[in-house]
Amino acid sequence: MRSSLFFFAIICFGIIACRNPEQNHKPEQPVMSNAELKESLINESRRRMREEVSRIDNWIVRNNVEMTATETGVRYRILEEGKGPFPALLSRVKLDYSLALLDGTQCYSSDSTGSLNFILGQSSEPSGLQEVLLKLHEGSTAQIIVPSYLGYGLTGDGDCISGDESLLYEVKLVQVKPN
Repeated sequence: MRSSLFFFAIICFGIIACRNPEQNHKPEQPVMSNAELKESLINESRRRMREEVSRIDNWIVRNNVEMTATETGVRYRILEEGKGPFPALLSRVKLDYSLALLDGTQCYSSDSTGSLNFILGQSSEPSGLQEVLLKLHEGSTAQIIVPSYLGYGLTGDGDCISGDESLLYEVKLVQVKPN
């Protein structure tokens, strides 16, 4: 038994020693500095944002609608102007809504999940949605397109919304309660 184990060890050592050292040597990949990596990530992010803006613009043209753009890139149009007060940060709002993707896939609505109730600025609701609600009177209805970077980002919501999805909301701001 010892001699066969010794013989096996000698064979393994011989195979390893006789291998061509260049055979398994991979050429080294150039290493990016932190600054180069950062610049590369920024450029990729900009490219993705340009593509998303283009998809949103194409949707607007295909559907022949005029929308206002905010400084952050959210698009909206007021379908019916309400007569109530504007909400402010920390106002409690209640809204009826439907949420779809730009390709028409329906995700959620107040019909299936109930009205949304939350405090503006202290909610996990997409920041792009909250941004536009600050521009609506109580009672207003609006159509809102929220880019992914102001919606559910690269990861999506883990259910209906995949990563990098622009969101199409139709909302009615039912109630505004100052805080």
